[in-house]
Amino acid sequence: MKELVEKFLEDPKMKDLYIQAKTYNNQEAYETLNKEFNNYLFEVKFLSYISKTLSLSSKDFYRKYCKLKNKEKLLLNEENENFDTPSINNIPDQSINFEEEIIQLNPFATFCDIIADYKIVQAIEYLGKKQKLILYKSFVEEKTNTQIARELGVSQPFVSKTKKAALKKLKYLLKEGCKWNY
Repeated sequence: MKELVEKFLEDPKMKDLYIQAKTYNNQEAYETLNKEFNNYLFEVKFLSYISKTLSLSSKDFYRKYCKLKNKEKLLLNEENENFDTPSINNIPDQSINFEEEIIQLNPFATFCDIIADYKIVQAIEYLGKKQKLILYKSFVEEKTNTQIARELGVSQPFVSKTKKAALKKLKYLLKEGCKWNY
């Protein structure tokens, strides 16, 4: 409080009022000084409140921004000429070998060991790396979209859209039939 009073009395007008109130015992100067000091104190407290509010709000905003930035990685929608739906690609794509994922569970497993229909195995080869991985985790490892999203560091809607697009592509490839050579 002493520092506040000293700062308040740095103003020459307030210093004169203080001298009049103390030296001459002027009641009117004392009341004016008291009123001015209360106004000064209110300004200091108000500015402190505003400063703290802005600081905390900016920290909260930054925390939410970082959380959203980590949750929703940059997504690009690319129109695929063969299909009506966009395929969704995640920009920071770490290369994932689908066959290595299968081998990690069973080092002796191949696509043919897991999937009996050779047409399905060939159709899976036409999928993107992320699509293969998400289908594998979903149907072979029997994980939920939320679990897959957490493991891959992407959002649950991204996993859901990618899975839906992959299944639609597989359905198209199996229904229309690409001319595979046996």
